[in-house]
Amino acid sequence: MKQKLSIKVPEYLNESCKINLIGLLKFNVIFGKNGSGKSILLRSWRDMSPEKIHYIVPERAGEILFSPTHLSRELNGMSRRDMTMYNFYDHYRDSVIARIQSYFIKRGNYRGKNIPGDPDEIEKMLAFLLPEFKIGLQGDMPPYKLIRHNSDKAIMDITNLSSGEAQLLTLGIDIITIAAIWELEGQEDNWILIDEPDLHLHPDLQIRLAEFIAKVAKHFNCKVGIATHSTSLLAAIGYFAEENLALFLANPNESDWIGEPWTKYHNICARVLGGHLLLGTLFAVPILLVEGDDDYKIWSEIPRHHRVQFAVLPCNGEEIHQHQKYLEKLFTAISDKPSIKGIALLDGDKALPTNKHNNPQNYIKFIKLGCRESENLYITDDVLKDIGLTWSEAQQKIRSESSKYDGDKKQRLLSIAESDRKNHDIKPIINQISQILDPKNVPWTMRVGKTLGKGNFSKNMMEFLGEDVTRYIFNMK
Repeated sequence: MKQKLSIKVPEYLNESCKINLIGLLKFNVIFGKNGSGKSILLRSWRDMSPEKIHYIVPERAGEILFSPTHLSRELNGMSRRDMTMYNFYDHYRDSVIARIQSYFIKRGNYRGKNIPGDPDEIEKMLAFLLPEFKIGLQGDMPPYKLIRHNSDKAIMDITNLSSGEAQLLTLGIDIITIAAIWELEGQEDNWILIDEPDLHLHPDLQIRLAEFIAKVAKHFNCKVGIATHSTSLLAAIGYFAEENLALFLANPNESDWIGEPWTKYHNICARVLGGHLLLGTLFAVPILLVEGDDDYKIWSEIPRHHRVQFAVLPCNGEEIHQHQKYLEKLFTAISDKPSIKGIALLDGDKALPTNKHNNPQNYIKFIKLGCRESENLYITDDVLKDIGLTWSEAQQKIRSESSKYDGDKKQRLLSIAESDRKNHDIKPIINQISQILDPKNVPWTMRVGKTLGKGNFSKNMMEFLGEDVTRYIFNMK
């Protein structure tokens, strides 16, 4: 069930001193660039009810040693709140380890399902998060056992872990122990707010963490809010949360932040974007949206020739408009200023959408082919030359071979031989044309893709591609 929540925030973040999160679900991602107010929002959210809302800071330091000084602080929400007032907490890991003991103080050392928060269940979930280790929790000193499987050695020092392992271990213990304590206390409507959980984690580990978060939230019936600018984590949370995820794009200039339910468009776009938007390959490699599978086969062939580079996203016809619209929103949330990050390529017989306020093209620009459709590129001088033909020879071959086909196919083949090859509809007979013209039976999409990948286009090919395609994709003025 969707919720609305009004959060009081500092005046310097928002003139109205509040942000309304509209459309909250079980899983919620606050997505935006640094400085967009994500951390301030989460801390302000936590301050509404520290006993039922747990906030995890983005910069997490400290040791994995038990310190009695942190034990009493972990027993109530207000003291936990006081330790996470800022983005950096230099005793974060010590506090998390101390909370294991807090959990056993509340529950006792008994193992079994007669009492909520069974240690066996917790250890199973942690083992999923860190499969390279054997993890045991105990109401003793130290409150945990951590043994690396491949060496059978006990880990007692942070220096024996990689930064990613340390992050996963302490994040996992933090998330699951607070959820278990809430279950022991019989509390309901609990929230875990995690600020940049992807910090120092490889995309593969982000995926594992996303699944762990989903498992914990479902098992302990918690709700989750995550602030991030990692598309790897975003896509992973979307996959495991399914229809229970709402995406909020951070905008400190607005009071109403409206959650978009996660759809297949969000999922596909986030996966194609891949890694971190600020550090990943996307800023060097633009994205190219195309309308279908055949277009995908053509355009994904081109980067293999290392002349131009882009990431191709097939959009299933008219759905290209939905993908472009979503990517515009995503880039608006994460970028400091508008600049073209990609192209949405339409067939030449389609009308170009206008750049409007409610449907901008600040990051993903619509352009279209100079010819009718990508199929027409197959009968350009450049592709025909690769086959070993001129257009005149191709026309003659199509006429002579058309008699082998019946009815509509025959008439269409005869008409293409006599028509304007740039604008004629050859989609229904492209496979027959390829069979007639190419003795090697190379798929027509591969022929076109390889020819475009090689470059050095003739005037004829450039006319078929059109001025915008040659300019924006192949950088030919």
